[in-house]
Amino acid sequence: MVNFYAHCCKNQIDRGIYHILREKVKRLMTIQFNEISKL
Repeated sequence: MVNFYAHCCKNQIDRGIYHILREKVKRLMTIQFNEISKL
């Protein structure tokens, strides 16, 4: 039972980190695209 909860917790944390990273990458891509567009 404890393992089940630990597993769920880890999944939630992993998903959170993945989501944050994806947002950061998206923002970086947008910024870079805008910089390229200016040239």
